[in-house]
Amino acid sequence: MKINNNIKNLISNVMNYLLNIKSFTKFLSRNKLYTIIEILGLSISLMFVILIGIYTKQELSVDSFQKDADRIYVLGNESFMISAYDIGERLMTQFPEVEKVMTVSSNLPWGGIEALPITWQDKKINAKIQYTYEDFFDFFSFDLVTGSKSQVLSDKNYAVISDSFAKKFFGDANPIGQTLQISPSISIIVNGIMKDMHNSVIPYCDILARVEKLTEMYPEMDKENYSNCYNSLVFLRTQKGSDLLSKTNDMASFFKGFYWPYERDQVKDVVVVPLRKAYFIEKAQYSMLENGDWDFVIILISVGIVILFFAIINYVNLTVAQIGSRAKEAAIRSLLGSTKKELFTRLILESILLSQVSFLIGLFCISYTHLRLPSRH
Repeated sequence: MKINNNIKNLISNVMNYLLNIKSFTKFLSRNKLYTIIEILGLSISLMFVILIGIYTKQELSVDSFQKDADRIYVLGNESFMISAYDIGERLMTQFPEVEKVMTVSSNLPWGGIEALPITWQDKKINAKIQYTYEDFFDFFSFDLVTGSKSQVLSDKNYAVISDSFAKKFFGDANPIGQTLQISPSISIIVNGIMKDMHNSVIPYCDILARVEKLTEMYPEMDKENYSNCYNSLVFLRTQKGSDLLSKTNDMASFFKGFYWPYERDQVKDVVVVPLRKAYFIEKAQYSMLENGDWDFVIILISVGIVILFFAIINYVNLTVAQIGSRAKEAAIRSLLGSTKKELFTRLILESILLSQVSFLIGLFCISYTHLRLPSRH
């Protein structure tokens, strides 16, 4: 019996809710100007608030997906965040706090990434190439579309291409096992496809090859005399519980003995920046690091809050402007037996419904716009 009463109450509440919606839609249809201004204004405001929220979330979550992000640091100095590709290996032999090292190198000094002409069969295209170690996908948590993380870079001739590059260059053909010519005498074999590198301080590249290919192409980048000291991002993963920041002075003294920028006093300090903070550092002017603007993010958040505040004020003002007709309606409903609680609940439901409709319109506008915007790496 109790269950039957609960079902009846539920059905009654649903019917009342549907009647409230029907009544509210009649009110909106009779006040078209109010409806258009209210929904259009709220939808546009929410659209911008959502866009700002999505953008700021992306900016604040850069490299948060890396499995060991809390233990990874970027190596640099007081002037810039680039180093020599082999310098991390020297650090690991001297400092037990460093568990593992990873390097991402470019083919230009000062961290530039030059698009090189790549040839496959009778096709040619310019592609951005970066160079790294064989265990890159073990150190970082970038995903592969095709291939095994432990095997894709296991040979010095192997390379991994991005998903978008594979589709653009190879079309429907299977790129795995194909040979790409990166110079008249140097080639690489495609051994895997990775998802495009986004939301990371490591810049997007079309091709990720072994660092041995860099020295084949540019023999002057010799690791013995560190002539390549301005073309690499060096990442250090620390032992659990170790304090790498306290060792920077010791590192600088260590570099002073063999690393020519320190020997010649071009730089003096060693700087290690936590991976989660590297995106917003100010020393990225000479670096391969993708970097953001913290002040701009704060400004955007402030603008979003202001837009939302004015949207609420606008909604309240327009609602108050209709108070005369709504008061008459409320009085009639009171005479017909509606309680204050029912009237209050009705108004709240109407506000929720209007906000939901505006929110959905805002989402639709975002989706429509996003589908037509060019992708950005």
